[in-house]
Amino acid sequence: MFDQPTIPDMKFVSLPAVPDIVPPPQLLDPGFEMPNVGNGYMTKPGADSPWVWGGKTCGVAGNGSAMTSGNPPAPDGTQVAFLQGDNMNCSQSVIFAAGNFTISFMAAQQAGSNQTIQVQADANVVGSFTPPDTNYSSYTTPPFPMFAGLRAVMLKSTSTGTVLIDSVSISNAP
Repeated sequence: MFDQPTIPDMKFVSLPAVPDIVPPPQLLDPGFEMPNVGNGYMTKPGADSPWVWGGKTCGVAGNGSAMTSGNPPAPDGTQVAFLQGDNMNCSQSVIFAAGNFTISFMAAQQAGSNQTIQVQADANVVGSFTPPDTNYSSYTTPPFPMFAGLRAVMLKSTSTGTVLIDSVSISNAP
């Protein structure tokens, strides 16, 4: 028989806790700061933006531009996205883990406008919002399920007005 060796000064190491949930997907440029158009200007971005722009009258506008001159400054940085007219959109593909999520953003009407924003996740409508005025307010979709994989997040206009969008984020939901 062999005696089991003993280690008199054995110490246990604590390992960091493993999170219960996987972090939510992170959008690139959630505040629409790329490309930098500068105060008073606007443009429809191309390859210099992680967002894909659908339609002729959508893009990025700086504070004090023709799109934003009747609004307070952008809540996140110095630029916002604008969607002018029906069926304009901006989208981005991100990798989701399976789970439940919400999408949040800030939005305002352009002065004298009335526009509704439809939020889509993987081509499913997960929320629809109509900002009441030119002041930026926060909006969050109800929780929605998502399968794992590369999925598109889209913000889409549904009427003839102009809406301004900023600070888009995705969060885990129960």
